[in-house]
Amino acid sequence: MAYSGQVIRERTLAILQAAPRLPLAAVARRMGLDRHTVERALKAGGVSFRDLQRDCTLRLATRLLSGDPPMSLQLVAYQLGFPSPGALTQFLRRNAAPDRVLRGGNPPQTSPFATGRNSDSLEPAEGKMHNER
Repeated sequence: MAYSGQVIRERTLAILQAAPRLPLAAVARRMGLDRHTVERALKAGGVSFRDLQRDCTLRLATRLLSGDPPMSLQLVAYQLGFPSPGALTQFLRRNAAPDRVLRGGNPPQTSPFATGRNSDSLEPAEGKMHNER
């Protein structure tokens, strides 16, 4: 069964929103596709798997740390599969998470991904680092 690039992107997002640290091969298997097919479809749509994965991880971490009550950094790191709270903190800092999220403060009033562009776009905001490692 052939899927359009948009359908592959939507399904990839749905999987990553539930489990943002899954590797590409596992996401592709869940869709019954080859990892290269998923990679090509995302690339054709102007986004990489790594970008989607990073953004979904950042959104979930931000939501958990900013919740009411906020979860501890240690628990969020464990739940998201980071080797330590320090690794999660480093990820958040590299990817422009607001400082109040790192301190467990009030949630941001706007999304850390607000770019003024179409909300369907997961393109990173200008000035945001693109490296996950």
